Amino acid sequence: MFGGKYVVISGPCVELGAKRVLFFGSPKKCERKSDFSFVCITPIFNKTGNVLFLIYTDNKGVNSTFQGLYIFC
Repeated sequence: MFGGKYVVISGPCVELGAKRVLFFGSPKKCERKSDFSFVCITPIFNKTGNVLFLIYTDNKGVNSTFQGLYIFC
């Protein structure tokens, strides 16, 4: 619950220079790790269990939003 956990998120076409923001209720910037992954640090949580998160990407004006589920114990 203290946050600070290193999370690797993977998928196709993680473009160099694209902006990525992870939302666990509040925005967290992410960094590209490879052609297929990027990393984020989790914020402090006020609950346990399933936490919905959103990933917002901006790649040269092309915006996308992805939704996922983080299981926090």
